[in-house]
Amino acid sequence: MFVVGCPRSGTTWVQLLLSQHPLIATAPETQIFAYYLDAFRRQWLWEREGPGGKRHGGAGLNRLLSDDEFDALCRAPAEFVLDRIAERNPDARVVVEKSPRHALHAGWILRVLPDARFLHVVRDPRDTAASLFAAGAAWAPWAPRSPTEAAALWRDSVTGARRVGGDPFRYREVKYEAVRENAVEELGGLYEWLGLPADRAFCEDAVEACRLDRLQKSASGDEVPIPNRRSPEGFFRKGLVGGWRDELAGWKVRIIEEGCADLMDDLGYERVSTAASIPVARVRAGLHRGLHRVKRGLDWRINQLIRRI
Repeated sequence: MFVVGCPRSGTTWVQLLLSQHPLIATAPETQIFAYYLDAFRRQWLWEREGPGGKRHGGAGLNRLLSDDEFDALCRAPAEFVLDRIAERNPDARVVVEKSPRHALHAGWILRVLPDARFLHVVRDPRDTAASLFAAGAAWAPWAPRSPTEAAALWRDSVTGARRVGGDPFRYREVKYEAVRENAVEELGGLYEWLGLPADRAFCEDAVEACRLDRLQKSASGDEVPIPNRRSPEGFFRKGLVGGWRDELAGWKVRIIEEGCADLMDDLGYERVSTAASIPVARVRAGLHRGLHRVKRGLDWRINQLIRRI
């Protein structure tokens, strides 16, 4: 079962809660699809659908394999990694892999691993952005620095994860805010969804073990409930619902709401931007998007130069 969601949406906390069950095996995020197999897949697509096939006369694996055979080729390393996670707990009936960015690859993961299940953790995009900005300032160089980029990452993550929705056995969506408000009930529901026995007392103990204030104190030590996991200073924050109101400037809120409006409405996150403020937000968002496109263009050119070298 893959725990996915936009980074800084509470996926680690939900993973820690789940990990309290003796029939679950888990590990620090592997990024097997997002960081490793995705590079393999991008080369495949470059040869098969992009300019690579023309430049190299169709050379590469695409001359030998079909799409299904390529997915089967990727299945072996993915299953190898999941088996290694399973080895951490010989009694486990469920293997939980948590890498937030796998939300962007959920549809492909399901093709490679048809038996996969997905738990999608969704958080208010404004709180998510505030957490992303704090992480970027302290320990996460990969985190978006602009509200336009943060909104795009949230939107892409939610949309990507939802591509595998429709089957309640295969896909479950849980809101971070709901877990914060009723952690015991929500955790019990997740265990039931996974077919794992757990009474209320067990769930209460699990929630107590994973209190955010406790995780903040032990993040850099050995007491975090996932073995061998050491989190950077500031990884676990207060996790407040609505904390964005004290952390985000008004113009950032407007840009985020403009970029995520339809999904926010669908998920029940109330917007605060007024009709009069939207045009200003659109201008700012347009400027940020333009800068983002320039950055992506430069990154693409640098990658092309590296390929030639």
